[in-house]
Amino acid sequence: MRPFSIRIFVPSGDPEGVRIVSRDDWPGKAVVFPRALLGEVKGRREYQQPGVYLLAGGKRLYIGEGDPLGERLDSHARNKTFWKKARPLTKPPSDWGLYFFIMQACSSLPTLPKRNWRW
Repeated sequence: MRPFSIRIFVPSGDPEGVRIVSRDDWPGKAVVFPRALLGEVKGRREYQQPGVYLLAGGKRLYIGEGDPLGERLDSHARNKTFWKKARPLTKPPSDWGLYFFIMQACSSLPTLPKRNWRW
């Protein structure tokens, strides 16, 4: 593995609120937020971009894609009640296939013992 840096931008100043995560060697971005702050995310540019997303709640994890992400997240806010946190990942501006995009995004997630994993 080669070293890299991760940047976490917290627009509101609340570390439990919306967080924008970027990695210096990957052109995509992750937006991490609790369901209650979906309205706050709607105004962000990432909400209008294509990408994949993870919805988590309890012991359930739902993975989907959207172009734009916002339409799918809005639909899931109305129709899927289980999720408490969302992780949309914007698609980088290139011609990658969806499989490669998902693999690249997932490879940037930390591999921590389950008891230390914090959504």
